[in-house]
Amino acid sequence: MNLISRIKKLFSKEKIEPTPEPEIRPEELSEGFIILHVDSDDQIFIDCGWRDDPESLKRFALLLYEVNVGALMPEILEFLQDYTRKEGNYNDYLSILYTLNESMTKQTDSIKSKSDSIVVKPTDVMGNMLEKNNGFDEI
Repeated sequence: MNLISRIKKLFSKEKIEPTPEPEIRPEELSEGFIILHVDSDDQIFIDCGWRDDPESLKRFALLLYEVNVGALMPEILEFLQDYTRKEGNYNDYLSILYTLNESMTKQTDSIKSKSDSIVVKPTDVMGNMLEKNNGFDEI
């Protein structure tokens, strides 16, 4: 094959379709993740995972803590506000805020109506879980 034939072959009109990249789920790139779902019966479903190394496990534990104590609430609300504005459904954001405020008010009222003592300390729960499972054995 001469040089011109080779060049023509390189620049032929035949399109080569690129092979599609495999879809990667965001949690596959994460050090750790928690995914929550709720159904129409208010049943909550949880999926979670972390990489198989001590640092990822620590990051997951910190994420779990921050979600549990509400430390991520400002970031989540800001994200929801931006998202609903961008999607054109800002009223959904306002409904979320209303429901969230209503729930927090009920919880606060419930706490006020009960005695100030905590029935079970969070540290007792963790201590019992560790004791029950001999420290760090599988739960």
